Amino acid sequence: MTLETKGFDRMTTWIERYRRQAEERYRRLDAVLVAMDDSTTDQDDQERKSS
Repeated sequence: MTLETKGFDRMTTWIERYRRQAEERYRRLDAVLVAMDDSTTDQDDQERKSS
């Protein structure tokens, strides 16, 4: 029994492409979450100062 390396090469290429896309999405999500956290912290600070 022999394995077709072309099939594995195609699968590897496909998997790598989607892995890179998923990593980019997670980077963008991380940036949004950091911005939300910064925004919440700023609002909390302003509320404490006005009390």
